Amino acid sequence: MTVYFFSPLFLQVGDGTTSVTRLAAEFLKQVKSFVEDNVHPQVIVRAYRKATQLALAKIQEIAIKIPKEDPE
Repeated sequence: MTVYFFSPLFLQVGDGTTSVTRLAAEFLKQVKSFVEDNVHPQVIVRAYRKATQLALAKIQEIAIKIPKEDPE
């Protein structure tokens, strides 16, 4: 017989550890072929930084401003 114990606190915290770990693993999986092709790590990091800048710019572009007075 298997007994599962889940603390109510554990279920509610949701600190994002699993999500961050899975995201990092996916980044590593995607970059593996570049590492195997001897692309320099600095080139890979530079590409990730550029991608971050582009993603943030896109978020700013599509963001919808909500007034602080809006109850919803």
